[in-house]
Amino acid sequence: MKYMIGVDLGGTKINTVLIDKKGKVIKKIKYPTGKGKNNILKKILVSIEFVSNNMNKKDILGIGIGVPGVLRNEKIIKLPNIKGFENFDIKNYLSNKLKMKIKVENDSICMALGEFVFGNGKNFNNLVCVTLGTGVGGGIIINKKIYRGQGKASEFGHITIEREGLKCRCENKGCLEEYISVRAIKRIAKKLKIREDNIIKIQENAKKGNSLCKKVYDIAGTSLGIGLSDIVKILDPELILLGGGISNSGNLILKPAVNEMKKRIYFKIPRVKIVKLKDNAGAIGAACLFLK
Repeated sequence: MKYMIGVDLGGTKINTVLIDKKGKVIKKIKYPTGKGKNNILKKILVSIEFVSNNMNKKDILGIGIGVPGVLRNEKIIKLPNIKGFENFDIKNYLSNKLKMKIKVENDSICMALGEFVFGNGKNFNNLVCVTLGTGVGGGIIINKKIYRGQGKASEFGHITIEREGLKCRCENKGCLEEYISVRAIKRIAKKLKIREDNIIKIQENAKKGNSLCKKVYDIAGTSLGIGLSDIVKILDPELILLGGGISNSGNLILKPAVNEMKKRIYFKIPRVKIVKLKDNAGAIGAACLFLK
């Protein structure tokens, strides 16, 4: 039996899995991402060691790494939400350390790939995946193939939804990411005078029926719907998948997003679903980089 390792490097956590060719998760581990390049790289190495412990390297096809930012020829150009990785060749670094095959891809593209191979995207030719977490990313599959453009396609988080809106970390104004990311949820909650600062607690309270917490997701979901409507008008996918921590809110975010899409799109909107593989979608997708 052959196996693959997938690492999903996120702004808040590092999720690493060992899967077989059928997509079954054999072993997994999560670490908080923390700060500092050396510290983060150490955690990645330790997590890979943990899931591959006592295995013959010949049984592992390779290690896929999903990173939240811009790549060129598998070299990191910039990770907007993780400092210290500018112009860093993570593939070469890990290859030298581990003496194994390494592939590097954008994390949202990995999530789209994982869902396309083993998740809710299995029976679709064209789909879009949008990740909602520390930042907002995207992955596009057209005619069953990953679409990258010239290498920077699907940066959905930086679609402008408000011309003179909030300043984004990318230095532009009004980016979608500032209205639907973790920091956006916290900002909206604060504006509504909600004392709770923990996004998981805000989500839990909203699910329990707290009207103010539900309003947070109504506001954020409406902004998401504006961004998704632009994506649909350009790509017209069969399916849109939402992943990342914020997507765990389910219908709290789905309902206002879909309602806003219906207002803004003059033709039938595509299906919009939450990723099937949940928190493992990105890591499983990274491992899928070694499937033909």
